[in-house]
Amino acid sequence: MKKALLVIDVQNEYFDGKLPVTYPEGNLENILKVMDAATASHIPVVVVQHTAPQPDSRTFRRGSHEWELQPEVARRPRNLLLEKTLPGSFTGTPLEAWVKDNGVDSLVISGYMTQMCCDTTARQALHMGLNVEFLSDATGTLALDNSAGRVSAEELHRAILVTQQMRFSQVLSTDDWIEKNTNNSSEDGMTTETTVKPGIQPEDLTKFKLLGEVQLSPDGGRVYYDVFYVNREKNIYQGEIWQTDLASGKSSPLTAGTRRDSAPHLSPDGKKLAFLSDRGEGNKKQVFVLDVTGPGEARQLTELQSGVSGLVWSGDSRYLAVLAETPDDAAKAAAWSKPETTEARQAREAKELEEKRVGGNPVYFNRVKHRADGRRGLVPGDSHTQIWLVDTADSFATPKQITSGPFNVATLAFSSDGKRLAFSSTRDQKLADFSSTSDLWLIDPFEANAEPVKLTGSKGPANHPAFSPDGTKLAFLGHQNPKNSSFMELNRLWVLDLDENGAAGEARCLTPNFEKTTAQFLNTDLRASADIDPVWSADGQEVFFLATSDASAVIFRVPADGSAEPKSLAGDKAHIAHFSFAGKENLVAYAKTTPVIAGDVFVQSLDKDEDSAHQVTNLNEWLNGVHLGEPELIVARSQDDRVDVEGWLIKPPGFDPSKKYPLVLEIHGGPHTAYGYSFYHEFQALAGQGQIVLYTNPRGSVGYSKYFQSAIHNDWGNHDYNDIMAVVDKVIAQGYVDENRLGVTGGSYGGYMTNWIISHTDRFKAALTQRCVSNMVTMYTLSDISFGFVESEFEGDIWTNPLIWERSPMAHANKVKTPLLMLHSEADFRCPIEQAEEFYFALKRNGVDVELVRTPNEDHNLSRNGSPDHRIGRLHRIQKWFLKRL
Repeated sequence: MKKALLVIDVQNEYFDGKLPVTYPEGNLENILKVMDAATASHIPVVVVQHTAPQPDSRTFRRGSHEWELQPEVARRPRNLLLEKTLPGSFTGTPLEAWVKDNGVDSLVISGYMTQMCCDTTARQALHMGLNVEFLSDATGTLALDNSAGRVSAEELHRAILVTQQMRFSQVLSTDDWIEKNTNNSSEDGMTTETTVKPGIQPEDLTKFKLLGEVQLSPDGGRVYYDVFYVNREKNIYQGEIWQTDLASGKSSPLTAGTRRDSAPHLSPDGKKLAFLSDRGEGNKKQVFVLDVTGPGEARQLTELQSGVSGLVWSGDSRYLAVLAETPDDAAKAAAWSKPETTEARQAREAKELEEKRVGGNPVYFNRVKHRADGRRGLVPGDSHTQIWLVDTADSFATPKQITSGPFNVATLAFSSDGKRLAFSSTRDQKLADFSSTSDLWLIDPFEANAEPVKLTGSKGPANHPAFSPDGTKLAFLGHQNPKNSSFMELNRLWVLDLDENGAAGEARCLTPNFEKTTAQFLNTDLRASADIDPVWSADGQEVFFLATSDASAVIFRVPADGSAEPKSLAGDKAHIAHFSFAGKENLVAYAKTTPVIAGDVFVQSLDKDEDSAHQVTNLNEWLNGVHLGEPELIVARSQDDRVDVEGWLIKPPGFDPSKKYPLVLEIHGGPHTAYGYSFYHEFQALAGQGQIVLYTNPRGSVGYSKYFQSAIHNDWGNHDYNDIMAVVDKVIAQGYVDENRLGVTGGSYGGYMTNWIISHTDRFKAALTQRCVSNMVTMYTLSDISFGFVESEFEGDIWTNPLIWERSPMAHANKVKTPLLMLHSEADFRCPIEQAEEFYFALKRNGVDVELVRTPNEDHNLSRNGSPDHRIGRLHRIQKWFLKRL
């Protein structure tokens, strides 16, 4: 006999709402107790949530506090979450199908109210031929008084229990049920073969501890790293800097900020740790420094009014070069390094009040790029990201501005002697507006009024500079095709020779035959760390870098003279997001994620292979108690027989190949990114509710070859679409997928492809498009990457290339029949919400079953770093849509 526990309607409405349950005493404690017991015994737990069908209902109104699950119930593991609108849990829900798919033949009833939803569900279960157990003290009700009479809560509860025992179920106390069922006794036929761990749920986002950047001490004895997590009460992310002594294995926090401490940067001498924190006034990120050689508190070093976005140490461990948005006006910039004065604040507030009174003032622009995704409001044309120099030895020193002008600085590096700064910037107005080209520049940060010296020849993007230990060479990433975006072209590793005047000759490519892109572009919804610069070996003979390679993010090493091809160091079937070296000790520490590891620190010797790596942290031990589907690689031959296309399957808990399951196809964004061997909360949550999840890397994805990456140039919707369908067909041929229950979803380019798929085939029963592209013509003018992106993906422009419209889903919207849910953020400037509105209107006009959910105050990255409440709500919508439709 296989049992499942139903937890019915344990929602805030019954505690602090209009329907407080009063009898029996201790009912909630017993509900929680039986949930814990069921989970410990691998008995599936199904949570049912009631929603009033009327949007203005006084009770159980969707989205209200009273509608939400009771917090203790919400945070506990479950195998399935259902939403119902009538008393019976089987009515209008996929519960019956789930019961059959999972071989359940006995249901255990708990929750509220005894005489309503619990009683109705028990009767429905009996009529379906199921055995039913009804928990007398883990159900509950309240007194009733209406035109038919009055009954106390105790009388009502007792009457239902007697009726249930008479015909419909076996009535048991919680303790009796636990004693009978928690040992998988032979009496109940429960065996470990028929039970599974619960799947991951959306609320589990609050349990994750996510790893950011890692720093290894010069002597190889300690590793420093930042860990962040959700503060659900404040609906923010909070985090600290941690350290682990590698000899003893002891870990301890170095900071305890009330907000988020991040981006640890250890000084070259290993004595000081600089980091960013938004704990100060206005929650702007500022630089703090901590002496790691002894006790003491972190000191705040900057009070730049816009905050700080990046930092690097000088070779002598005294100075920090930091990046901060700065007014172009010299007078305003001079006051920028200090907190806003009372007078300035009062003037600003008076101006804001006047603007509010008149409804806002007109804003003047003469630049093309006036919006940026992830930034609230418009991008001012009178301020840009500049370099500032901070003296860490003097807490009272005023930061010194190093660069100026109407140009942004992107990435930077200090020479080992501390006398020169290299940085990437597009310091040409036309190039800044109309090209992805950037150059490397050199400047003396200590020379008054120094002008930067240009090192590269505007041949394409050049960024992420890194000085060799002796300062005579500069490694960087980029390519030399100014007509293509960095994504269409392979990013490569280069080296420039330097002399006292700047560059000494042309840049040399160290990876001319390397068919991978030198950056990590793996998609994940648990993104933690930022891009990383190349790193030189201590002797200057090698350069280390990250690259996306065959669905992994891998550390590679290559001789600095280019005499040999790159070799992998670590990252096979994994996602490495950050690394750090103790050069003289021949050690590397890295942040590693896999499909079942949500991010941990590993340390490895450069002389040994990855199998010898030591796992330093275990940040998410709680994952041992839930079902994690191990991805299964599946490879299909493309329809044109040119390439093999990789995909991965995550199967649900208790998978039985003799049964038929619904399938949800996930499509990545980009298009020039990739899925791979990383951790995916969304995929695990879908699999946890009984669906097979398939994700693929069609042509256009990075990490395979230049041809593979660029094969969809001027050809969206052809090879990529056919590649995806080839993998779907290969999976269906395995025999365990129900062809009549296929779903498809994706975000950004994945949203484009979702829209394209349902406008070209009706084989999918339901679709869900997220932050989508529907019209490449309007994308050309409205996106923050606008025409530059469209012109790099297609040939020509919207006036000369009809394919830009023809390969837009809007051009084929009249063919769509598949029910569609659209999720879009209102502050998304990458794929503006007009993209969703256009497609939504077109489908509505044509009578298609379509719904649109607009999330306020979120941008394109809602799924990765949006507010915790919005991220959890998004996952619930995805789960519920596919449960309902499939």
